[in-house]
Amino acid sequence: MKKLLIGGLLILATSAAAGYWYLTNYGTSDYYTKITTTGQQTCIGETQRNKLYRYVYDLPGYDKDGDGVELAFRSVKNQPLKKNAYLVVHVNSKKGVMGWEEVSADQVPDEAKEQLY
Repeated sequence: MKKLLIGGLLILATSAAAGYWYLTNYGTSDYYTKITTTGQQTCIGETQRNKLYRYVYDLPGYDKDGDGVELAFRSVKNQPLKKNAYLVVHVNSKKGVMGWEEVSADQVPDEAKEQLY
């Protein structure tokens, strides 16, 4: 019985540690922003035929409570992001911006939307 209890506690502790590690390394917080500039064009490399560009953005972002942070991210194509588009940016506390996606204005929380105008 004692071995079973110790084994159960060991499994529980290992699971808790693994869950904490996963959340700190891959968990994200969502911040909302609005594209107000065309971004800064930067060359990231060349192919035999042309150069590859990305657009770097430094914009304010706000969470669902209206608390702000400065976001730094870039486009994934050779063209700038659509102006006046709303984005939800997924930010990890250790790694920074993990990704982003476009959302409609209706999906932006009111507290964040107030800050973006």
